[in-house]
Amino acid sequence: MTECEFCGEEFENKALMHYHWGEEHEDELNSHQKEKVKKARRKKEEEKQEITARRKKLAGYGLFGTLSILVVGFLALQIVPNLTAGPDQTEEFPLEDRPVYGAEDANVTIVEFGDYTCPYCAEFEFEIKDRLEDEGYFEEDGGVNFYYLHFPIVGGEDEAVAAECVADQDKDQFWDFHYALFEQGSAGGLAELAEAETEGLDYDELGQCIDNRDTLSIVNNDEEVGYQNEVSGTPTVFINGENVPNPLDYSQMESMIERELD
Repeated sequence: MTECEFCGEEFENKALMHYHWGEEHEDELNSHQKEKVKKARRKKEEEKQEITARRKKLAGYGLFGTLSILVVGFLALQIVPNLTAGPDQTEEFPLEDRPVYGAEDANVTIVEFGDYTCPYCAEFEFEIKDRLEDEGYFEEDGGVNFYYLHFPIVGGEDEAVAAECVADQDKDQFWDFHYALFEQGSAGGLAELAEAETEGLDYDELGQCIDNRDTLSIVNNDEEVGYQNEVSGTPTVFINGENVPNPLDYSQMESMIERELD
């Protein structure tokens, strides 16, 4: 059980508590807590959509579902690495002075090579990383931190450049923009999205950074390090340097983390 710090009400998990925050305590929240509320609301909406989708399938959309599975399976072969143990880390990851999610001195470090336009990276963000956060792994005493390195093989180079432009001004707000890129995409403009999802940055400077692609060297270096470590698809995830065979399998991720924490 998790207790609300504002009113003392107890909830079965943190996601339910965060949803409660948005309904009952929105005026009392800081920016980090508001981000948790956004995630909880998104999950609530996804649950509703899943129920609707299941009803449609039962009503006669079986053929559509079968075709969708075939398409997803085909895309998986193009984007997702093989679901067998890939090579472990051989070359050093460029983590120094990069945004870190969780305690910098955590005993367990998760590194993802991802692409903001990869649907499976979005699935990892929402279904795996969010769940790890809900379970408390990224808290100060949770023992785990997370780094995101860019591997834009699908087409997310512009998004990666923009994310690093945000990080150049505020490494904490990098994560707000990072999440928004997966949640909303960049169709409305990268500078506009950054301004909507962050606070207090120099937005003229940020716009120039994005337009001039000032952080492209960081993105290119991440990609080169990925190739050096035999990364071939996204998301590719390492836990303390060990390649995760299937990063979209939460139980596998959790068991590997717990093994490192022991």
